[in-house]
Amino acid sequence: MPKANNIGKVAEKIVIGSERVLDIPKLAAYLSIAPWRAAELLREGKIKFKVIAERKLVDRKDADEWWEGLPYSKVTVLPKRGTVRLSHSNAQGHDRRKA
Repeated sequence: MPKANNIGKVAEKIVIGSERVLDIPKLAAYLSIAPWRAAELLREGKIKFKVIAERKLVDRKDADEWWEGLPYSKVTVLPKRGTVRLSHSNAQGHDRRKA
């Protein structure tokens, strides 16, 4: 059995092959998520799957489809604490300092 710190590396090697069909552990490794989260996505119907020999199997194309449907994150860059923030609405021309 692999050590805990090597699990990610082992999972990565499993998925890198040209396998089209993924079971839950391979799906989790492919999407870089926990196996419980991969199983939850199947239960919630967010990723399509088929049952063969009592195993839930996902076509890699369906996993990719779910991934492509995720929204991109919106990032707001905030100034560092204590830096000068100039404002055009400041009529007196004073610098504002963030407390």
